[in-house]
Amino acid sequence: MNDINVVIQSYNYGGGYADYVAKNGKKHSFNLAENFARNKSGGTKVTYTNPIAVSKNGGWRYNYGNMFYVELVNQYLTVKQFSNETVQAVMNEALKYQGWKYVYGGSNPNTSFDCSGLTQWCYGKAGISLPRTAQAQYDATQHIPLSQAQAG
Repeated sequence: MNDINVVIQSYNYGGGYADYVAKNGKKHSFNLAENFARNKSGGTKVTYTNPIAVSKNGGWRYNYGNMFYVELVNQYLTVKQFSNETVQAVMNEALKYQGWKYVYGGSNPNTSFDCSGLTQWCYGKAGISLPRTAQAQYDATQHIPLSQAQAG
C-alpha cells in the first residue's frame, strides 16, 4: 500500500486504520474514514463546526478520532504536481533545496539561499528572469486579486 493519506489518517485513528484500508481497497477515501469512525464509535455523532465538516455534511463527525483529518492536514501540505509546465519546473527546482540553511544574501546552490535568492534562482532555471531583491521582484511582477491566485 502506497498512500500517504492512509499514513495521515492513521496518525489520527491509530494503526488499525491502515489494516482496515488494506482490507477495503488499499486506498484512503473519506468514505472509508467515515465508515471506520462509525464502526468504532457505534454510530455516535458529535457536533463539529470546522468549516470543512460544515461544507461536507452540515457540521458533525463520529465520536471517534476525526474523519476529516486528511482534509485538515492536506490543506497545509505543499502541492508537488501542477498542470502548468513552467510552474512545475519552478517547483521542481525549489524542492531540491527544501531544508537547506537560510543564508542572508545567498542566491545559488554554492552559497545557499535567502528568500528572494531562491525565487530568482528557481525562476531563472525555468527561463524567467527576476530581479535579485524581494522588493524588486514584487515591483516587477503583475499583481492579481487573491481570488485569481493558483497553487504554485
